[in-house]
Parts: sequence; C-alpha cells; structure tokens
Amino acid sequence: MSIPAVIIVEKNPDIRELLHLFLSGEKIPTLACEDAAQTLDASPAFTPGIVLTRVSSSDLPDCAGIRRIRASTAGEGLSVVVVVDERFGHGLVLRAGATEVVDLVDDFRQLPAILRRLLAGRDGRVEPPASAA
Repeated sequence: MSIPAVIIVEKNPDIRELLHLFLSGEKIPTLACEDAAQTLDASPAFTPGIVLTRVSSSDLPDCAGIRRIRASTAGEGLSVVVVVDERFGHGLVLRAGATEVVDLVDDFRQLPAILRRLLAGRDGRVEPPASAA
C-alpha cells in the first residue's frame, strides 16, 4: 500500500469526494478526511507531503483550520495548499501558514501541477502523467 502524498481536508463530503476523484484521476495519491488534526493524531507516524484544504467565508478571518493543521504536524516539511473562493484575499491565508493558495475559479485546473511541483524531491515523488511527458 502506498502512502498518500496528499491529505485532502474538507468538511463537505461532496467537495471532499470531488477533490479525491479529481486528483486520483491525475495519479496523485490522496487520503480524504473531514478533519486533518484528527487524522494525523490517529496516525502520528504518518506525515503527508501536502495537506490540501479549502477556506470558506465562515473560516475567515482567523483561518483556524490552517493553524490546527500546522500545530498537529509541527509544520516540518509540510506544505499546506489552500483552495479559496475568488472573493477572498490570499494574504490572510498565507499569514495563517499556507504554502500555496489556489483560487477556486481562476487557478483550480492548475492544482495538479502545483501539487506535483511541491512534491518534487520528496520521498513520495509523484511523476507527471504519461500523457504529459
């Protein structure tokens, strides 16, 4: 069994499944969960390369979810990619500890390339799909 390169953290089960299917189709190993801290606490030996989460209007301005993810993993070598609604500024999310911010409307199709770039050089390297080579 391969270790997922990306943990998808999303409260909404439909969006969680959509992200999982989208990235799985791009050959990026994922684990989808509702709460990153709970998942990481249950498996302390596992540290993903990337946590992918979404920030909605109810999560701003404190971005508590990003801070919880950082606290539960000690932040070492972890990238946190946050999908945001286009209406929100990226500054709050970056200050809360995000590594990358992906705009839901403008940048979403670029998500696989962003994740591959962040995973490059890690033990769990994810290669581009054969059609992109």
